[in-house]
Amino acid sequence: MKVQNMFVMTALGALVAMGADAAQFNQNVGHGGIGFNRTGFHGASTVIGAPGVRVVNNINIGEFETRSTTAPIFVEQGPSMFYMTPDRRDEMAMGTRTSNNYAGSLHAHTNNQNREIFTRTNATASNASQMHLSNPFWQPAANGFATITDIGFSSTTFDWRIPTLNAGVGGFIAGERGDWTANQTFIKQDVQFGITDDITILGTIKYDWNRQEMYFNRFGGSTSARNNEVGQMGIGVRWRFIDNNDYIGNVTAFYQWNDNISAFGVDGRFGQKFGDLVVYGLGRLWAINWDAPVGYGAFVSGGGNAYYIVMNGDPGTTITAEVGVGAFKPFGDGFSIGGEFIVGHYDWHNRASINATLGYQVSNSLALALYAGASIWTDVSSKTLPFRAISPSEPNWVEVGGTKLSNYQDLSIGVRAKFVF
Repeated sequence: MKVQNMFVMTALGALVAMGADAAQFNQNVGHGGIGFNRTGFHGASTVIGAPGVRVVNNINIGEFETRSTTAPIFVEQGPSMFYMTPDRRDEMAMGTRTSNNYAGSLHAHTNNQNREIFTRTNATASNASQMHLSNPFWQPAANGFATITDIGFSSTTFDWRIPTLNAGVGGFIAGERGDWTANQTFIKQDVQFGITDDITILGTIKYDWNRQEMYFNRFGGSTSARNNEVGQMGIGVRWRFIDNNDYIGNVTAFYQWNDNISAFGVDGRFGQKFGDLVVYGLGRLWAINWDAPVGYGAFVSGGGNAYYIVMNGDPGTTITAEVGVGAFKPFGDGFSIGGEFIVGHYDWHNRASINATLGYQVSNSLALALYAGASIWTDVSSKTLPFRAISPSEPNWVEVGGTKLSNYQDLSIGVRAKFVF
């Protein structure tokens, strides 16, 4: 299964308060339910419909990650849950949001001697021909090439409880409860190539190391599973449609895919410049196509047992949408801060999250950044979801009862390096 979502960094609160920028393209329909985190899609697990036992493969389609984190193609981060497809009971994949928080603009001014002087809105670059690489609107000039290497960790947790059992169910008791944890460590590589100064081709690939665990309070035990895989691939194109002394804006269209999911998305942002401070609004929309008659939710299996909290049993094509606001501020010593506040709808639930980024431009061709993100509100506790189980004595899915979720939280933290050639 896959999961994705984020927080932590002692500087997070300060960064957000100062208008921190977290650019992401998700994600992760990642990283509560189906969400997007900059590292990829995150959301729920997918149960593929082979009769009897299925495998769950968690998929993160974010930035398809939409959370402000790091992805040239997407902006993560949305929520974080896990997609899983039960193809093999003991394996699952988690998913996660990416971030495109780079941009800048070049302005021409004529001085009293009628000489044209070109400067960036971000004056931190020592070379006047360079923008601050951490600006959310940055993209390479014509024939320019950039790579973004993102190494991160994300975690999704929630408590679950089955208030009442369905008739004829054995092995469980009314009030059965426990918790769910899905952790993912990942490395993601993004590339950007400038066709013109305003049009950029984007590409991304991500590899995941995942672990999921479902804990039962009554037994004092848990069932867990691990899965490592290429988490997602994607391509896209970005167009910066305006960039002058006052305003800047871009729009990105992209396609991402994984084993059982493909998604089409559009990401747009439009900002106003106040000196070197950029304040912007953003909107993202994804159409996620499930390649087989599957469902998704929190799934784990092991020792002949399998447990599955169903978030959507027959998704077909699902829609994820996000709106938000963000800000980016560079400083003269090469540092920059950025942040985003995002509210999203992720198929079966809604969620709000914050993301923050602290960047440092080492040189005109290298920038480093720390990022973090977290969900701050969801309506997950208002939902009642089916809980299904398989055991050695009952090899077919049994509907145990309705499940109530609480204390949902997704967090993520990571570091990324941006190289410009």
